[in-house]
Amino acid sequence: MVGYNQSTLTARSGEIERRVATFRGGYDYLSVMNLRLSQGRGFDRNLRSDHDEAIIVSKKLVSEFQWSQPIGQRIMIDSLSYTVIGVAEDFYNRSVWNPIQPSAFLLAKEEEFRYLVVRADLANLKGVNDFLRESWQIAAPNVPYEGFYGSEMVANAMTISSTIRLVFIYVSGVAIAIAAMGLFALSSLIIVRRTKEIGIRKVLGAPVFEIVSLLNRQVALVLVVSGILAAVAGFFMIDIFLDSLYAYHVEAQLWHYVLAAAIIVLIGLVTVSSQVYRVATSNPVESLKYE
Repeated sequence: MVGYNQSTLTARSGEIERRVATFRGGYDYLSVMNLRLSQGRGFDRNLRSDHDEAIIVSKKLVSEFQWSQPIGQRIMIDSLSYTVIGVAEDFYNRSVWNPIQPSAFLLAKEEEFRYLVVRADLANLKGVNDFLRESWQIAAPNVPYEGFYGSEMVANAMTISSTIRLVFIYVSGVAIAIAAMGLFALSSLIIVRRTKEIGIRKVLGAPVFEIVSLLNRQVALVLVVSGILAAVAGFFMIDIFLDSLYAYHVEAQLWHYVLAAAIIVLIGLVTVSSQVYRVATSNPVESLKYE
């Protein structure tokens, strides 16, 4: 199985040496594991030479050895020479947390087999697993059956990623709530200081929208500046954080940060405007009497 029973060996081609994750399996190993070939062919049962001399390499290994035409290239692994007959698409051979390693596939002798890999229909996984358990108990009754699903390898990484995302959602929610409370207090202070001014403006005929816009200007500038600073800081910090977790990840686009900053400004304006609007629509007599 990918991620199990692999060896990391030294491979050499010309003057270049690299550490390569080496897998030994049967003729159908690649097709069972759904590993696609981008060039060349798979192992052929009718060619005895494939068993002793053929090797299938990954695209990462082709890149490491700087081959423009990999098929037919010779490669040395542990002093044995092999001929490249196929190139497989890159895959995670350990986990998504580590960079993709250059990999190679060799045919193993039957006495060297350590794992049985089975590909089955998703609708019948339990039945297949039960059949394998019964067959194992008949073939090797003294050895415990330790079957597992290949998806378990990916499930662990997905669980961790989902947990990280959930933590960020909670932290973001708490940060927004705290910021909104701070803005609420700031807008209350502004209103308290300008209550009589609001009353006088209303008496002189100023519309509600003009009063709301006037009082929002002070807060809007703070929100815009803080939104820009947060977007710039996020642009650098998020990449550093993701690089520390994942070997490969989707790069955030500029519009993601612009959208985040816009949401911050919008939440702030809504928080402040709700209070300002309440005062702006109240009876101006109450505002003029305010001490």
